[in-house]
Amino acid sequence: MKLLERFAALPLAFFLLLAIECQAQGSPEPAANNVAGKIVTALPLNGETPQLDGRLDEEVWHRARPIADFAQKEPNEFGAPNELTEVRVAYDEDALWIGATMFCDDPQEMLATVSRRDNAGNSQRIIISLDTYGDKRTAYSFGVTATGVRIDYYHPTDEEYNRDYSFDPVWEARTQILTDRWTAEMRIPFSQLRYNQSENELPFGLNINRWIPGRNEDVYWVVIPRNATGWSSRMGRVLGLSGVESARGVELLPYVAGDWERLTDPNGGAETQTNVRAGGDLKMGLGANFTLDATFNPDFGQVEADPAEVNLSAFETFFDERRPFFIEGSQLLTANVGPSYFYSRRVGETPRVGAVPPGEAPKNTTILSAAKVTGRTQGGMSLGVLGALTSEETGAVENGNGDVVDLALAPRSSFGVARVQQEFGEEDVSTIGAMATAVLRNTDAGDDVARTYSEQAFSGGLDWELWTGAGEYRIRGHLGGSGVSGTKEYITQLQRSSARFYQRPDADYVEVDSSLTSLEGYTASLRVERLEGKHWLGGASIWTESPGFEINDAGSINSVDGINGRTWLNYRENEPGPLLRKYGMQLTYEQDWNYGGDRLGSSLEFAFNTTFNNFYDFNAAVQYNPEAFNDDLSRGGPLVREKAVWDIEARLNSNFALNTRFTIGGEYNVQSGDPYRLTIFGSVSYRGAGRLDLTFEPWIRREINEFQYVKQQAGGREATYGMRYVFGKINRSTLALPLRVNYSFTPDLSIELYAEPFAASGSYEQFGELEEAGGSELLIYGEDIGSADPLFDGIGSAYIVDGEQVVLPAPDFLFTSFRSNLVVRWEWLPGSTLFFVWQQNGEDFAFASERAGFLDAAESITNRSDSFLGLKLSYWLPVRW
Repeated sequence: MKLLERFAALPLAFFLLLAIECQAQGSPEPAANNVAGKIVTALPLNGETPQLDGRLDEEVWHRARPIADFAQKEPNEFGAPNELTEVRVAYDEDALWIGATMFCDDPQEMLATVSRRDNAGNSQRIIISLDTYGDKRTAYSFGVTATGVRIDYYHPTDEEYNRDYSFDPVWEARTQILTDRWTAEMRIPFSQLRYNQSENELPFGLNINRWIPGRNEDVYWVVIPRNATGWSSRMGRVLGLSGVESARGVELLPYVAGDWERLTDPNGGAETQTNVRAGGDLKMGLGANFTLDATFNPDFGQVEADPAEVNLSAFETFFDERRPFFIEGSQLLTANVGPSYFYSRRVGETPRVGAVPPGEAPKNTTILSAAKVTGRTQGGMSLGVLGALTSEETGAVENGNGDVVDLALAPRSSFGVARVQQEFGEEDVSTIGAMATAVLRNTDAGDDVARTYSEQAFSGGLDWELWTGAGEYRIRGHLGGSGVSGTKEYITQLQRSSARFYQRPDADYVEVDSSLTSLEGYTASLRVERLEGKHWLGGASIWTESPGFEINDAGSINSVDGINGRTWLNYRENEPGPLLRKYGMQLTYEQDWNYGGDRLGSSLEFAFNTTFNNFYDFNAAVQYNPEAFNDDLSRGGPLVREKAVWDIEARLNSNFALNTRFTIGGEYNVQSGDPYRLTIFGSVSYRGAGRLDLTFEPWIRREINEFQYVKQQAGGREATYGMRYVFGKINRSTLALPLRVNYSFTPDLSIELYAEPFAASGSYEQFGELEEAGGSELLIYGEDIGSADPLFDGIGSAYIVDGEQVVLPAPDFLFTSFRSNLVVRWEWLPGSTLFFVWQQNGEDFAFASERAGFLDAAESITNRSDSFLGLKLSYWLPVRW
């Protein structure tokens, strides 16, 4: 209780200290040039097309009226910029043209680094953001650095920093660096934009941003106040865009690829294989509003490998999508709020039937074809539809007669996803949307497939986002459901899976029904929050998923059967003072229950963040979790009571604008007064005034878990329903040394290296079984109950408990891994790319009790590894009509 009182006093101390800081802070005076409703008139070129060279020496650029009324957002909100910026806008029937001049008193402040596309490094940059639909909700951004590195991303919502970098249009930019300025010329084809066709002028919104890292100066044409929200809803307007034709046309991106792969086996043998293939992508404009994307026999050889891990939990790990076809436009296939109905890595996932020896089974199911239609109508309706077809997969296995036969590992599957969203309201743009997914499979390929895959799976629901109070308040929510059908064996497996554990003996509201051939469930949420205001923000939410909710055929979810309630209160100060540029605090309280009414967790957290006047950031949080039940720790067994936990974490980030940046932080977790988990992490990034970009992000974690699940077997006591739920006290150590190195010869030719040495270990100190259902104590073998079996001579250990033998495997382990990915990327023509790829994946596993250290991670480079060499050439072929 004394410890609780000390931590409870921390928020009060912070509020008191920062109240003193607040008294020294005043409100800025808005600059006169930050008035709302800014406009610029685009100059029609009328056949006088400039030469794209970045020089801006053509007569048309002298005639175009410059935009020069910029203001600072940082460091002095609404203050006059220290450097002059002039931007001119022109257009012809095919493209929007931008001519920009960025003056610099000190040439060294240009910081002209060369890097690959979408990696601006530490250079000065100019960014043009366009609300092409005029919907005040979405936007496209096109930027270029002083060295000509292009940056582009999509804003799927009315937020500046919600950016989708998968948007990769084909456009051009050139720059020139002079003694006292740098200039940029940009050509953005209308065919690469989506907009509503108009007989009059196109209603484009516009904002412009210049970033000057040497001064930490962020300059905008329209400044969004620090205490306000919004991005496209606050933009200025571009007038005069008339006579632009509908962006109809086809873009073909055929490719040819070849690879050589060397696969090794634990006995030291190896086999090699080569492959040559061809395929392509198609992008077709369906009018000015919609786009059809299709891929045939897609190739993702250039995609970076997933990071290594050791997963001792009962739950699946969900990795980020890295395949370009599924990343681009993914926001139109994602609900604003609700569960992850669509997890695109389900398409082409690893076959789930695991009866084939490693190396004999395909790593992924083959995607035969995939297509999607995305876009937005003039009435504010957004639409996204995706369909994909994957092939049946087989693998060679030896049957009981010694013959080698092909075993079905994955069925032929069809995936369908649809998302529609309608905007409404004028001042406060709100939305209502609906989403649906469907998976259909041919499970007649074999009994193993029928037991492992569903035959049909459907999910979806409604979601809404309502704004009121001129963008000050938001109400969000969703209502959805799911239905899965398959064989009795498969539905029984779903009921017993880690997502729901219907077999729990002390759960009186669910039970396993082995006669079922379908499973249904629902989900819902409601969230109310204040997002805009000078100081005080906050909100509350409730979320639920019924026990039968299941979306893992097309989506992703780890655990259901839950009700979560959460409330939070924020205080922030965004006006600079003598010590701090800004700071914020948040107090959060959260509760979780299952549908049986068991309290599965609660937490009280105080978080603090600040930015110092030197632009260093500091974040810290203290969280207390009192005792609560856990209904999945025993993996289908009874409830286990987890002890109270304190968690403290902190992070310090250096100034983002520095050539050499660093991050350092850690987390310390204590359970009932005993050390439980310690994590230390950091990163160092070097972005010099050259061509090299280097990032090193090491981290290490040490933890002790007294309740690591080991096994369960019959013969237990009545207090645990006649079963023994065996746990071990494990001492784990995990560390990783990921390194990224990018070297750019030109903005269109670069070498990218990712390498991750990884090591993880676990050693068990003792074993025991749960004393009673709902309890938090173990009966330790050899101490509280039972004794070692002197006659056991197998692998691991064994105990005689109540006259029965309990055999435990040899679970101590040391796992090391080295994964690397080297990619040479050359955009040899606009939209056309040559890739050379070299991948290595080496792993080693041993039953050992030693603790993993830095030497183990470093030595992982020498592991037996599989190698992959690939070459891929694509050619962009636009066809207009």
